[in-house]
Amino acid sequence: MRYAAVQQSPVFGGKLVRVDDEALKDLPGNPQIVQIKGGFVGYNSPVPDGEDPDLWAAAVNIDDTVAVVADSWWEAKSALESLEIEWDGGSHAGLTSDKLKTALSTQASGELPVLVETGDVGKRIKEAKLSLKAEYVFPFMDPAPLEPLNCTVLIEKSKATVWAGSQYADDAHRIATELTGLAPENVKFNLMQCGGGFGRRVQNDFVYQAVQIGKAMSGTPVKVLWSREECIKHSTYTPLTVVKFAGALDEDGNIDTWSCRIASAQAALQSYGGTHFPFFFPNMHIAYQRDKTTPIPFGWMRGVGLTQHLWMNFGFLNELAVLAHKDSVDLYRALLDPSLIPKDLEQYDIAVARSKTLRRVLDAAAEKAGWGGRAKNGSGRGIAVSDTAYYLGYESSSKAAVVDVTIKDASVRVDKVAITIDAGTIINPDIVRQQLEGCISYALTNAFYSEITLENGQVQQNNFYDYPILRIAQVPEIEINLLPSEGSPQSVGEDAVPITIAALVNAIADAGGPRIRSLPIKELSLV
Repeated sequence: MRYAAVQQSPVFGGKLVRVDDEALKDLPGNPQIVQIKGGFVGYNSPVPDGEDPDLWAAAVNIDDTVAVVADSWWEAKSALESLEIEWDGGSHAGLTSDKLKTALSTQASGELPVLVETGDVGKRIKEAKLSLKAEYVFPFMDPAPLEPLNCTVLIEKSKATVWAGSQYADDAHRIATELTGLAPENVKFNLMQCGGGFGRRVQNDFVYQAVQIGKAMSGTPVKVLWSREECIKHSTYTPLTVVKFAGALDEDGNIDTWSCRIASAQAALQSYGGTHFPFFFPNMHIAYQRDKTTPIPFGWMRGVGLTQHLWMNFGFLNELAVLAHKDSVDLYRALLDPSLIPKDLEQYDIAVARSKTLRRVLDAAAEKAGWGGRAKNGSGRGIAVSDTAYYLGYESSSKAAVVDVTIKDASVRVDKVAITIDAGTIINPDIVRQQLEGCISYALTNAFYSEITLENGQVQQNNFYDYPILRIAQVPEIEINLLPSEGSPQSVGEDAVPITIAALVNAIADAGGPRIRSLPIKELSLV
C-alpha cells in the first residue's frame, strides 16, 4: 500500500506553473510526484430541462493538483510541504468575499428574473403608512464533515477497484470507468461508511484524483487522504446569498405586501428557498438570480437550500410582526388560513392540505411549549414552522421549532430547543430523534460559527481552530415531540436545521438582543 497527499491550486480555477522536485531526493518514504490537470470532468447527474448547464449543481470541476505518493501518508504530506510549487491564480486571484457580497447586493437591487408576482408591490410599499425594508446575508459555508476526504484505488491491467465513502456512488463508478477506459463490469466500486457527508461527498472530485493517482501507480494500491486544511480550502460551499426584503401593513395592521429579491453565488435550482414560503399575501414579488461568474464551487449542505432562505424569511416576517404588534404564533396561525390561498393556484388542493398540516404542527408546538406570556428579563423565545418541500406537491415532514435563549452582556446561552414534527408513519422513533438532535447541533454550528471568507481568491479558513463547530458543553436541552400520523413515512435527516436557525434569530430579538440579519452571529458569543 502506498499513500498520497494532495495540494490543489490555492485559487479556484488557478493553474500549475511549475513544481521543483529537487527536495524529494533525500526524503524518506520513496516519494513520487503525480500531477493532475484540472478542468470540467462531467456531471454527476443529468442536467434538468430548462436548467443552465453552466450553473447546474451537479457539475464536477477539478483544479490543477500536485500529489506526492510515499510509503506512509505522513511521509507523503511532509514531502509535499517541502516542494517549491508555483501557481498562477489567473483572473480570480484578486477575488474577495466582500467584493462578491457587494456585487450581489447591487444585483439584488437590479433586474432579476421574477418567480412570483401578484398584486402591485411597488405601489403598496410607497402608499403604506407602515412599511419595512431589510437586507439579509448568508455567507459561504463548508459542510465540514469530521472524516477527511479519502479514497483508495487499485488499478490493474484488466480491472480496477475503488474504495470510498461517497454520497453519489453511481457517479464515482462512472468516473473510475471513464478514467481507466475499462468496461463498467470490470470496475468495482466499494461504497464505504464514512464519518459524515452533509453534502460534501456528493461531489466526487477526490475520487477523480485518486483514480488518476492510481493509474500512475498501476499495480499498487494507493490511499489518497486530504489534510483537514485541504478539505476546508477546497470544499464545495453553500452559496453566498444576499436577499433584499420589503413588506407593508394594511390599515388593519395585517401584512398585505411581501417582496423578496434574491441574488446568490453559483447555486443549484434553489429558487424553492425563496418561493418555498407557505404563506400568501395579496401583493407578492419574489425574484431570484444566480451569478455565473462566481468561481467558488457550489455544494449542498444539511438543510439544503432552505438553510439559506428559511431563517431569512422568518426573520423578516418576525420584523413585520413586531411592526404590527402581533404575536408570532398568532400571526403564523392567521397566515396559514387556507382561505388566503389563491383559488387559481396550480395544485391548490395540495397547498390547502399543506397549510392545514403546518397549522396543526404549529398549534401542537405552541401548546407543548406553553407559548404565551412574557419571558423574564434577558430571556427570549422564538418559533418557526415549515416543511422541507422543494416544490408544491413534494412530500416531506412538517415541523416547528421553539428556541429559548438567555442573553447576558455580550453573550447568549441557548437554553432549550424543542422540535415538534409530523413525519408521517414513524418506523423507528429513536432514529428520528437522533436525526433531529444532530440537526439541532448542526444548526447552532451554522448560526454561530460557519463562515468561509476569501482574500486574493483564496479561502482564509484552515482547520477547526478557525472554522469551529459546536462543543458538547454548548448543546442545549433538547425536546423532540413526535406527532401521531397515518401518512407515509417522511424525511427527517435535514429538516430541523433551517427551522432551528429561524427560531433562534427570533428568540435573540425577543430577548432584547440584536436583530440578526447576517450569519454567522457575531454580535453575541455563544456560551
